[in-house]
Amino acid sequence: MTMKLSKSLWALACIAALSTCSAATYPGCPIPPQECICDVLPDVYNYGVMFGTVGCETKKIIFSGLIQTDYQFIAVDDRASDIADPSEVNNFLMRRVRFGVEADLGNNWKGVIVTDFAGKDTQNVYTASGQDDDGFSGLINNSTEAQQSARLFNAPLTRTTDYKHGIFGLYKAYIEYYCAGNFFRVGYKKVNFVREENVEDYDLKTIERSVATEFFNGTNSSSSTGVTSGGPLDFGERHVGLFIDGMYNHFGYGAALVNGYMGAKACSDLWDNELGIYGNLYYMNEFNCIDIEIGVNTGYQPKGNGDFLQFNTPRAWQLQRGNIWAVNPYITINWNGWSLLAEVMAAKVQKGSVDGVSDTKPIGVNIIPSYIWNDCLELVFRGSYIDTDHRGLRISNVVPCARDTFDLALGTQTVFNFSLPGGDLYDKANAWYFGFNYYMLNHAIKFSAGYEFIRFKDRSSGLAVFDPQFGQNVVSTTSFTNPSPFPASPVHHNNKTYVHIFRARLQLVF
Repeated sequence: MTMKLSKSLWALACIAALSTCSAATYPGCPIPPQECICDVLPDVYNYGVMFGTVGCETKKIIFSGLIQTDYQFIAVDDRASDIADPSEVNNFLMRRVRFGVEADLGNNWKGVIVTDFAGKDTQNVYTASGQDDDGFSGLINNSTEAQQSARLFNAPLTRTTDYKHGIFGLYKAYIEYYCAGNFFRVGYKKVNFVREENVEDYDLKTIERSVATEFFNGTNSSSSTGVTSGGPLDFGERHVGLFIDGMYNHFGYGAALVNGYMGAKACSDLWDNELGIYGNLYYMNEFNCIDIEIGVNTGYQPKGNGDFLQFNTPRAWQLQRGNIWAVNPYITINWNGWSLLAEVMAAKVQKGSVDGVSDTKPIGVNIIPSYIWNDCLELVFRGSYIDTDHRGLRISNVVPCARDTFDLALGTQTVFNFSLPGGDLYDKANAWYFGFNYYMLNHAIKFSAGYEFIRFKDRSSGLAVFDPQFGQNVVSTTSFTNPSPFPASPVHHNNKTYVHIFRARLQLVF
């Protein structure tokens, strides 16, 4: 109760500060109506192209856009000889198609809306339902998971068309007010967590973000869908709430009080939700023509972990959500065409293990050096590492559009349908990216190409299994958790999987 009260008071204080600054700017209220400049121009004036707004108080409107057309080839090579490789990915795609509007109302007020037309296409959704050996039943609303569940449990499979995740989406939208050196924002935007994540998409030196970044901030996660085992943390990225950012001398700072779930949903569809708190502090300066930024991002989500099963007796269980605390120190250096970003991400996740019982402490690292010649040709390297500490991740969780490996040799055991994931889990991954960017028209046009090699290791089948000996969920695995007493997964001679990725992108920004 004390924590909830303090958060509420913090939110009210932010709103009060915003109102106080606004009152100082406008001592009289309401503001007298003013004559629009467009009303007093002569009729003979040649306007050319003219835009109008609802209110005369709008001083300026800025339109912006981003178009990214990609080609990608992704090959997954499972090093276990008895597991078939998934099909290759070989396609063109519209990665991002965004249109933004920024309205300047004057007197330090702004409004920003950015939409993205390159969301998910409408898709068929497969639903499988069935009952396991102990009489428990479950429902899976995911195409890959449902088809696999139907295959394993001989359950009925139904198909419907999903229009909820259409091709149109909201990227960010907020109201901004500037007062006393601070930017107050209310709406939907990214929180400050993972420095690579907060680089604008059009400014990324690599074509996609790293496996470590995707694990901490990725949206393709079981924790947002209610599946009980494994997957990214969904910790950073975009939330709805209150934001403040400012700078004093060479020190910058920020804070946010936001929803405990990602997205711009009108309501939470989770069983339980608490507001999350984020903060950041950084120092920027120049020493002998070397620009340096050193900072730290942090955050706390009281109910940030995905739903997990907490067993009390062999036949009694309940769904719970655990807390996440995370920290992200980083440094950026720029000198004479050279650039470096180095950062570490670490978290403590309550009940974050794939078994739904143990706490986990995942850690990730990004190192991204680059060099640019003549402001045109830029060479880029990135090394990335993630250790999930027994939480696990799937290939598709951290590699957009990639296919997952799936071990069908599961044997017979007691398995809960709703715990069945969409592919094998891996405890660790490291990746190396080599690429280049070529800039044209003052960086308005950019062509990028790169190759990335990712090694996933320490595989688990990822199946949550009820163990009557311990009265709790355990995981059938060959590697990163204590083996289940059930003879489910075969012992593979090689628990590694290699992913080879080639991508190319043409980008236009206006």
